[in-house]
Amino acid sequence: MVWCSAALSLLVFSAGCQPQDTSSLKAEIESSLSSDELMHLVIEPAADVLWDSAGWVMTLEGETSLVPTTDEEWYSTESAAGTIIASGDLLKIPYPSEDRGEPWSGFADQLSQQGRIALEAALNRDGDALFQAGATLYQSCVQCHDVYWTDQQ
Repeated sequence: MVWCSAALSLLVFSAGCQPQDTSSLKAEIESSLSSDELMHLVIEPAADVLWDSAGWVMTLEGETSLVPTTDEEWYSTESAAGTIIASGDLLKIPYPSEDRGEPWSGFADQLSQQGRIALEAALNRDGDALFQAGATLYQSCVQCHDVYWTDQQ
């Protein structure tokens, strides 16, 4: 009898913990920026920080490393990677005036994944891995732009 009572209590408790339908919540979420504005005002500047934090510059005077050398520079790189991660999620918010189609969501996920790789490299203070992450991020951007770039940008 105690076992049945405990099982019934568990069943009632777990029913209250079932995932709730969030479709109405999703319908209420709108971005304050268009995807183009998000790209130009948020994603591009963050990507530039990542790209400017990896690799080398060759001049007549010699080679200069772009890899961060201070904690502050690494934190800035980490922040830029975090912005890239979050931006992939933001790009998946439906925009009422934009019908992007299926590849869009995949490209947004790819952006977040590349941001995670860059963040891991920054957290590990690994300039070579950050360089590779930046190169892969660039390729992801190019793939998306090949599909969605417009003459208006």
